This record gives sequence, C-alpha cells and structure tokens, in this order.
Amino acid sequence: MTAGDFFVDALGNDANPGTKESPFATIEAARDAVRKAIAGGMKEDIVVHIGAGNYFVEKTIELDDRDSGRDGRAITYKGAPDLGTRIFGGRRITNWTKLNDKEFVAEVPDLQQHFMLYENDQAANGGIFHTFQDAPEGNWKREGTRLIYHPRNLPIENQILVLGTAKDVFSIKGRSMEQIAGNIVFDGLHMIGSDFAPEWKKGDSYASNWDGEYDGKPWGGKTLCDSVIAPDMRHGQFYIENARNVVVRNSRLYGAGFMGVMFNRWAQECRMENNWIENAGCNGLFFMGWECGRGPFKTVAESYVNKKHVVRNNVFHDIGRFSNYGAGMYFNFSGDNLVEHNVFHGITHYGVTLKGWRPRLINAFYSVNSGATLENPDKIAPYDVQELKLYGEYVVTEANQGAEVLHSRNTIVRYNDMSQIARSGDDMGMISMWGAGTGNVWEYNACHDGVNTSGWDHWLHVLFNDDGSHLATVRGNIVYWITGGGRSRAIMAKGNEQLNIYNIIADCDLSAAATIGPYIEQAHHMVWSNNIVAAQIQTLYEGGQGTEKVGGEQRPILKAAEKNVYFYQPLDRAEPSSPGAEKIQQQVTGRNKAKGIDADSIYADPLFDRKRPWWDAHYTEYLLKPDSPALKLGFKQTDMSKIGIQEGFPFDLAKIIGQPAGKTRKAADFSRIFKNRITNQQVRSRHGSPLYRNSWTRYNGVDFGEGRRTQFRTRLEWVAPKQTFDKTVEGATVNAMELGDDWRPIPYWEVSPAYNEKGKTGPELFEVAFAPEKEPDAVKWKPVIEPLVSRATVRHPLGVVNCDVVNGENNANSAAYMRASLYAKSGGKTDVEIRGAHGVKVWLNGVQVFSQLGNVGNSKRVDMTFKKGWNQFLVKVVQDDKPWAPAMQGYGNFWATVTLHYIRVGGAFLVPGLPGNERFIDPHQGAAVEIRLDAPDGKLIGTLPFKQNTCKIEKTTGRHDLFLVFPNENVQMMDWFRFE
Repeated sequence: MTAGDFFVDALGNDANPGTKESPFATIEAARDAVRKAIAGGMKEDIVVHIGAGNYFVEKTIELDDRDSGRDGRAITYKGAPDLGTRIFGGRRITNWTKLNDKEFVAEVPDLQQHFMLYENDQAANGGIFHTFQDAPEGNWKREGTRLIYHPRNLPIENQILVLGTAKDVFSIKGRSMEQIAGNIVFDGLHMIGSDFAPEWKKGDSYASNWDGEYDGKPWGGKTLCDSVIAPDMRHGQFYIENARNVVVRNSRLYGAGFMGVMFNRWAQECRMENNWIENAGCNGLFFMGWECGRGPFKTVAESYVNKKHVVRNNVFHDIGRFSNYGAGMYFNFSGDNLVEHNVFHGITHYGVTLKGWRPRLINAFYSVNSGATLENPDKIAPYDVQELKLYGEYVVTEANQGAEVLHSRNTIVRYNDMSQIARSGDDMGMISMWGAGTGNVWEYNACHDGVNTSGWDHWLHVLFNDDGSHLATVRGNIVYWITGGGRSRAIMAKGNEQLNIYNIIADCDLSAAATIGPYIEQAHHMVWSNNIVAAQIQTLYEGGQGTEKVGGEQRPILKAAEKNVYFYQPLDRAEPSSPGAEKIQQQVTGRNKAKGIDADSIYADPLFDRKRPWWDAHYTEYLLKPDSPALKLGFKQTDMSKIGIQEGFPFDLAKIIGQPAGKTRKAADFSRIFKNRITNQQVRSRHGSPLYRNSWTRYNGVDFGEGRRTQFRTRLEWVAPKQTFDKTVEGATVNAMELGDDWRPIPYWEVSPAYNEKGKTGPELFEVAFAPEKEPDAVKWKPVIEPLVSRATVRHPLGVVNCDVVNGENNANSAAYMRASLYAKSGGKTDVEIRGAHGVKVWLNGVQVFSQLGNVGNSKRVDMTFKKGWNQFLVKVVQDDKPWAPAMQGYGNFWATVTLHYIRVGGAFLVPGLPGNERFIDPHQGAAVEIRLDAPDGKLIGTLPFKQNTCKIEKTTGRHDLFLVFPNENVQMMDWFRFE
C-alpha cells in the first residue's frame, strides 16, 4: 500500500476522502480521485482497493487517457480476496410481490429496454444450453413494465436479483488514436452480468447489415461483409478501444450479455491472465481491428492497429449462450497475438477463431465502401483491379493474396486444452480460421471430446484452416475422442504451404484423418508428414492428390507427405483386426506401391504408453514407448506438461468444469459421450434410433456435497412401440435399416444378372431395355445386404454396389440393374446424389429421374420428391467399352450408389428389392438409466425405471465423475437432469 492508494467500500460514502478508514462508496468516485491525483504525473503505482461486497453498475464506468497510468506506472483496480468484490452490470430489483405459488412480479418502468436477469451469481434461464422444458425454476418474462420471475431460491427478499442495464460495465477508451488510454490493471474482480440486446444481429458475426454511419459515411443498410459484427454488438464487461497495456487478471467474468472483453479497433499489448470467463452471450473475448481498406488511414501499415495481445492461463467455459457462432476467442483483423495455456470447454462454435476476408473477396467487400450492394460479389474481379487501391496504394493480386491487409496473422495458439466445442451449429472447428492472413501457428494443443451436433454427416473439423489462410503451421497437436460422420475429420488443410507435422489423431471415430486441398481459394505446396493416425477412420484423408493451376503453372496440392504412421483403432480399443482395419492397411499398402505421396508411410501400432482404461483417455495417454515406429521415423513428441492451466491460476478448475449435483443441467453438457451424439442440445443417437445399448454420457466433477441429495430427476423421451419392416430374402429374414439424420448411400439392394448383346458395347446398351425394365418378376435378383469384396480384396462400403462383383466378375460391355425400396415416414423433397460407372439411369416409382452416360463417377445431385410410405428405386448401370480388368483400387467400371438426406423425408426404412412387411416392436421394459460413479461400470447409486422420470439414489458425498448409462434401447432422448 502506498500513500497514493484509494479505497472503496459498498458501505462507504463518496463524500469521504477515499482512505482505508473513510472509503468511497463507488468506483466512479475513486476514478475521479485518481484522475485528480495523477494530473501532474505519477511517481509510484496507484491501487484502488475495492472492498468485499456488492456493487451495482447501472451505467458504464468510463476511463480514458486522463485516468491512465503514465511515466512507467500503472493504476490497479483490485478486488477483495476470494472474489469478494462482486460487480453487477445492472440494477438490483427489490420491489417483488407474490404473483402465484411459484412466481413473483416487480414493476420496472424501463423493463422493455433491458434483456438480462441474474439471481445471485447465476443468470436466469434463456439461451442455448440454458432453457429447460418442464423445469421452470429460473424462468422469467417481461410483460410491459411487469417483470415476472420464478426464483430458484426462497425467500426472494434474501436473493440478489439484478436486471442487466449496462452493456459495457467498464469502458477503457482513449479520446482518440493519439490520446491512448492504458497502463490500467483490473485484478481479482468478480464481474456478474451485463445487458444484451433484443436479438443478436442476423448472421451473427458473419454478415450483419447496418443502417447507421460506418467508416465515416452513411451505410444505408448494406452488408458490413463477412466476419464484421455490427457496431451496436461490440460490447463487453470490459470494453477496450484506443488503449494499450490494459490487464485483466485473477478475475471471474460471468454472464456477459455480449463479450467478456471487447477489444475494438485500436487496441494493443493487452493481457488476459488467470481469469475464469463463463457464460458469455457471444464470445469470451472479441478482438476487432479494421477491415481491409477501411478506417481513417493513409497507408496499409497504419491500418494494423489491433495486435500483440497475450491471453494466458485462463478458463473459458459455457460460451455462446445467445450465438450459434460463439467462440472463446474471436480474432478479426487482429494479429501477432499469443494464446497459450488456456482451457476451453463448452462453447457453441469455436475455441479460438481467426477471421478476415478471403483473398478473392477482398475487392468485392471493399467495393461496398463506394456503394456496391454485393448481390453477386463473384462478378467483381478478385485480382489486379487498379481502381480498387486500398489506402490509395495497395492492389490485391494473385501473387500477394492480400496478405498485407489481412491482419489476423502471426498469431500463436499453443498448449491449450479444448473440449466440448462446436456444440451447436455446423461447419465448425475447435481452432479455426478463414481469410485470416499468413503465418499463424497452432501447436501442441489438446483437442478432445467433441461430437458432430448438426447433421451427423455434416462438416466438422477439429483444426479447421478454411479458405484463404496461408503459410499456417499445424504442429504437435493431440486430437482424441472426436466423433462424427461422413464429413467429420481432424484437420482441414486449405492454405498455401500449410505445414501439418507431428500431430496425433487417436481414439476418434471419423470418416478420415484430414481434408487436404483447395476449394475456393488457393491451397498448394502443403505438407502432411510425421503424423500419427490411430483411430477408427474410413479413409486416410480426402484430397491431397494432383495439382492446381496458379499464375499459369500447375502447383502440387501436397509438396510432401511422408513418414506418417496409420493404424485402425476402434474407440473402445477393441481388437483392431476387422474389415475397417483391412481397408486402411490396404490404402497404406497401395500408397507404398504407387511410389507417390505417402510412399514411405507405414501401417503399424504407434505404441502409446497407455496407463488408463479406454473410457478415461487423457492427452497424457499419447506419450510413445521408446520402441515406437513413429519415433523411428522422426516423430517429435509434444511436452504434455505444458498443456492447459499452469501454476498461478487462482481458481479450482474442477469446480469450474464440474457442477453442483442440485443444479439443473443439460444432458448435452457432457464431458465425454460414447456411441450417441448431441443435437438440439439433447442427447440422441446418431441415426434417429433409440439411445444405443450400453451407451453412456460422462459428467466430470459433479459435487454431491454432504449427501443431502436423495433423488435423481430427468426429462426423457421414451421409445414408443416401434414401427419397422422386414422381408424374407433367400429364406432368411432381413430387417429394414432405419436411417434418420444421415447422409449415406441406400444400403440394401437387389441386383440383376449382367446383360449384353452380341456386337454392342456397354455404352450402346444404355438405351436397350432388358427384362428388369419389362418383366421384373421374371428376373432372378440377388440380394446385396453386406459390403462387397472383390477377388482382388477391394472392399466396397455398404451401399456401393459393384455389379461385376455380384455377377462373378469377368463382365465386360454389360448392363445390370439394381432395385431397392424406401419407406419415407413423412415424404418430402430432397436432393439425391448419384454416382457410378460408366452410365447410370434411375427410376423412382416408375418415373425416370436421372440419365447420364459417362462421367458419373463425380457426384451428381438431383432433386427428387418422395411420397409418404413406400418408394421404389430401379437403377440401370452400363459399363464402358473397355475389356474386363480387376479393380485393384477404386470400384472399377460397373458400379453405382445412391445417397440422400433421409431426415428430409422424415426418416426412412430401407429394404432390398420390393417393399417389406410392417411390424411393431415393443420397447424393452427394463432399466432406462443406470446412475454410476467414476466409471461406466462403477458404483451403481440408482436405476431409473422405464417410463419414470425420478428415482431414489444412495447417499453420495463429495465430488465424483458421473456416468449416465443406457443399458437398454428404450430411451429416445435425454434433455436435462438434476439431483434433488
């Protein structure tokens, strides 16, 4: 303590001198005293000691350059120990009267201007992962000036009920970019809440429209362009602009309406250290610089004003309450930052994302400044437009890729622990960038426990370098316990010279390890080397082959792919000898023989030095044994002791990620999930069926306290008597396959014999009608209900029908037919993908809907309308005019597959050939949920019977990992649970 220190106490008086004995009552009074004290300069640091108690900030506390440290000294606003200084971003409401047995009402004249409510240190219900059907405690509503609330705790007069009224609680903003605020520290504060807005702007942080003034001119309702949020959305519990060296440390930032901290425009060298950031409405931290060509600058160099921040040793938990695009950290035109040793858990879209404008759109977006409406941005030339010089000097070219104006660059994201991210939305990743700029590094992060929450086969990448982010390094990351369908992969590589090395992808269930190659922007000369892939995958990676034409020359997609170790490892570590393992081993062997990319990679067990059971995998499980084949190939191990929170973090991480047993919790707020998935914030199966037998969901660190909780309560949907279909095929019963939220081929078919005509080639048979078109009942159809394997051991995925293999091989210049029946639960229209070789015709319900000869191997999409009930497919396939040859790789020249979105027809049943017979199956009447501690087969403390929503539990004390196990397939969905 120095002679210049000031003191604030909730029971003080602003007429006091602000001493320890006679403190101020408000932070504003202390700020004014500091301003007066430092007007002539600073000879020592100043600390404002804010005492324990509750402070209600109805209007923003503003600090500018006159309130800032100077002469090498800092001003610190320091809270009481143990988060005793509680700063609410709003007004306390006390005039409650009883409305009915459950609800209370208070008159609030300006209620319609405000949108957030808090009880004690917890937000009232509402938003993503915070809405609980049939659990009304915490619900609230606004009716004119009447605020109606169902409190969680009684009596209501003993609770602290606060209406959010301040969109920014602290604003640290210099008066201009020349009058910079800064050298201000906020230490040990407990920030609770702030106000929000009626709704997040349409398009979220992607493409807001703006009616007011922007960039010094009327904007007239035009788009602000990708990744640019509207000015009235740029708020935080701490708002920072025109400021340098602002530090927030050792603080809890809870329940911000918008951001925990908003770094807007000119903001440099700020630090976030040892903080606990939870339940932010959109993003934990948002860094928003100036977009390409915009702002009051004369040169490109001048426009780079948001940079050099450090975010270290923080926890980001439950972020994105009002935004499907929420991020722990969102960098937009902000670069040269360091993000390290943080924990991210429970975030709607991204852990960390770096954004900008992808190079081919910079000119189009910049042209909005001069009045363009961007109805078709692709009509504006992407390169070499001399009349579109940014800042009067810079022209975007194919060679420079706009790198100098894409400021989200040179940011290092390392040693972070990320889990349960991308829990709402689509096309997302744990670490992501799009149009970000060059030189970003993602290294030594642990990314785990994620599941595709949109369509099971939609896009999900864990490390997601999307279009137009070049010269990136993805190194030494550990990706594990990630599950998803046909477009779920660990890494997306879509940038020039992206380096992917020394990464581990293990204990995942994905379609492939990576997607490698260009889409809209350039992506060439990439490297995929010295990685370990030990997971349940269907193919090594998508893409990577060939070249792309840039600047008149062909450039390789992959410059190098070598010394990788591949191994097929099921999630539950079952014995990896299976058709899946054979398929991956064949792919590796094929690369070895082809002598191209991955020619010296190997298929081998990488020999992890595992210490835990399979269900308890942790990133420390992926240290390699000394005799690992990966080490022999030059693999470099990550120092795992540096991952996640390090020494100095002042809070108990287990209490942050864990929850009190009595708190109502979304079942989708998992720590780990086995077999099932999350959709609409609920636990459901992957394909619309009941929750899988012996599947489970894990919740770490549930605190049962002293053991007062005696009952488990949940909201479930039960399996009803189930409609299904079967049919007899060759004397055996074949059950229909039910598909729901899937994008996958029709799995079951019947296949005709091969037909040919003397003197005609395969293509010439395309218009010849054979028996299946004229007399199908006379045809001897062969069922295909298992994956086909050729004599050359090429394994075909279920639904890929090779008519040559079905008919004994050796067929040339032939035609064949396939038929299947689909029962649509509701009917409807969907696009259908048709692939095959060499020519394919498709009839649906007797009407020809597709016909193409040649080039059907590339996917073709056709809109088709399905009626409710049975729909019948007939597919004709003809070969090309080549002699027969065995298919050593790929599927040869006599195959077809039909793929569609089954959910768009209400879900479907599939049978081979003609329609099946309807029957109903009663659900299992046994236990619905087993409540276990610390392991999937751990201590059983309760069993929830079928069609009940409560059950008794044994007395349980202390903190435990909770496992909710589904032993029988009689639960359709779990929404939320709590212990009472």
